[in-house]
Amino acid sequence: MRPEPSSPAKTRLQAIPNQDVAPDPGIASYFVWLRRHTGLSIHQTAALIQTESEVISALEAGSIADLPAWPETVRIVSAYAQMAQVDARGPLQALQLRWPTVSVKRDRKQPKTKSLAAANANRLSLRLW
Repeated sequence: MRPEPSSPAKTRLQAIPNQDVAPDPGIASYFVWLRRHTGLSIHQTAALIQTESEVISALEAGSIADLPAWPETVRIVSAYAQMAQVDARGPLQALQLRWPTVSVKRDRKQPKTKSLAAANANRLSLRLW
């Protein structure tokens, strides 16, 4: 007996750093400046933005290959920038340019949803009767 087909899987893109990317000195110097601007140690910064000290060290080394997955890196850089009261868009764009590899993951646990057109058609038919 064949199992029933599951609902259509949604596709989710997740960026993964290119392991061949050399450390970026521009990114490194920016994050060194950012932490010095806050006056915090690596460990204090990591604790405040809820990450590991190694991630802060990787940012300060410009070592993109040692950073976590893109969504987590965005969270960390955004929290870091907010803590220092600077705009996160610049460093995120610089990181993204050096983050060229993208993998596709299938998420099979997404609930079924009606399309907006189908939902509107159902509402319209209810109004007509």
